[in-house]
Amino acid sequence: MTPSDYRTDRKLVGRRAALPGRLRLGAAGVIITLVAVALIRVNHANAVPNSWSLATSMATARTYHTATLLPNGKVLAVGGQGVLLLLASAELYDPATNTWSAAGSLTTARYYHTATLLPNGKVLVTGGGDNAVALASAELYDPATNTWSAAASLTTARNYHTATLLPNGKVLVAGGAPLAATASAELYDPATDTWSAAGSLTTTRYNHRATLLPNGKVLVTGGYNSVLLVLASTELYDPATNAWSAAGSMATARNVHAATLLPNGKVLVAGGYDGATIASAEIYDPATNTWAAAGSMATGRYYHTATLLPNGKVLVAGGFNSVLLEPLASAELYEPCVDGDGDCFLDPAALAHEGPANTAAVVDNCPSTSNPSQLNTDGNFIDNTPPLLIPASHDDKTWPHSDAQGDACDLDDDNDGITDLDEASGAACGAVATNPLLSDSDADRFLDRAECLMGTNPNLATSKPTVATCAAFIAVGVAVDTDGDKMKDYVEFCNYNTDRLVTDTDGDMALDGARDGCEAASLNNDRVVNSGDQLLMVQEFIREPTPSLRLISYDVNKDGAVNVGDQLAIVGFFTPSGQCP
Repeated sequence: MTPSDYRTDRKLVGRRAALPGRLRLGAAGVIITLVAVALIRVNHANAVPNSWSLATSMATARTYHTATLLPNGKVLAVGGQGVLLLLASAELYDPATNTWSAAGSLTTARYYHTATLLPNGKVLVTGGGDNAVALASAELYDPATNTWSAAASLTTARNYHTATLLPNGKVLVAGGAPLAATASAELYDPATDTWSAAGSLTTTRYNHRATLLPNGKVLVTGGYNSVLLVLASTELYDPATNAWSAAGSMATARNVHAATLLPNGKVLVAGGYDGATIASAEIYDPATNTWAAAGSMATGRYYHTATLLPNGKVLVAGGFNSVLLEPLASAELYEPCVDGDGDCFLDPAALAHEGPANTAAVVDNCPSTSNPSQLNTDGNFIDNTPPLLIPASHDDKTWPHSDAQGDACDLDDDNDGITDLDEASGAACGAVATNPLLSDSDADRFLDRAECLMGTNPNLATSKPTVATCAAFIAVGVAVDTDGDKMKDYVEFCNYNTDRLVTDTDGDMALDGARDGCEAASLNNDRVVNSGDQLLMVQEFIREPTPSLRLISYDVNKDGAVNVGDQLAIVGFFTPSGQCP
């Protein structure tokens, strides 16, 4: 590998580590030596950039638990293994106060379970282990009441499985090991609290990883099979057909690895275990169904975490490095190369997108001259092709989902969640090509990505979803606003490509204090919703008497026409100061 393929920044001092595969109660109990939780804290007045600091300790030491970010910004830690016993307890971390508080306890103590945030804000916990017994039970946590309630039980008891929230709001649970590895999978429907059979995996597996791809499919990688062979095979689940199909195999068999979806729609798989600790990493490209090498970590590790950061890098932390019962404290950063030579094609050539403008990629150790994951890379605050045909002068600070590139090298120029290459080839939309410069190719007010997922034609204005179908697809009511940003969930999914669980998708609230809904409603781009925006609306009403022909960007409530409802929506943002709430 060349320096342009991979760059690692070594943080802290690595230490030796623990056991592969399944770690049972007796062995795992020995390794619980850490009570504090380390966090990157950037909001603390004395925090040092690019460094670690201690957060307040949990009340109970635990490992093999789950941690889930809630819509209110708190983190729910659930179950796991304590020093001597399995845990039913749960705790809440509040980053605003750097404190932990008790949450309601699970009905059943468990570890190696999964926890999934549902569209309604509740958390679904499934399966896991109760010492040597796999569990079929499931429970729901309600942040509003801080209590747990029983959910319908899995049809198959399992631990070491995966659970993935699908775009339609259902949860796919796959694989695991009730006794030996299973190929079974099932779907949970939060609306009816029921489980139904999903197509079976092509291979039995547990300790695998599952990643939701931008096209709505789920990629499952590696794991152990029923005879304890480590797998290099991968497969894809298609919600449209409820079936699995083989995907390209990894170069290295691995289990208990980490899999991370990158901003360009590819998947980074790093580390794991295959009889020895693995340091290598590789990248899956859904467009070509192939894997490419992605360099190696400085330290091999498994049972680690890998988290995508806002700057596009991936933070890999902790895990184990050997069969000794001691965890790693070290962390590393993966930095993908974007476009070092400025020719608007990714490099290096191993990623298969270098050329034809310049087929000789420059080895430059990944300079940050073109990073579509940063808020403002080019310094001009202009996004040339923002969603829904907003004028080119629209400042990225006043658009709720903008990467501020303002140049031709953006991987996703129209910010619709589909890379330019996939739009041009039709790879993300059943071979239907869409315009990579327009998030709404047919100008029907519905994003190409949403139309592709829901089966309407993104190139035909008369073929489009309705408000009801948008809401139903993500399993919420039309009035639901989960994150409280004054944008309905269905509007964020179908019309803006913003995160309906996050109040500030582009992360610029710290600069200017505006939530997604307010940024979208500021028609004159001044980040204040007031009489100036009302005046623009009135002028548009006078200029164009037909509601459906008025400026697309003025359809604030996204009902398909610019009318009095949009005036009322603007008034809904008014505050005593006129500033965005």
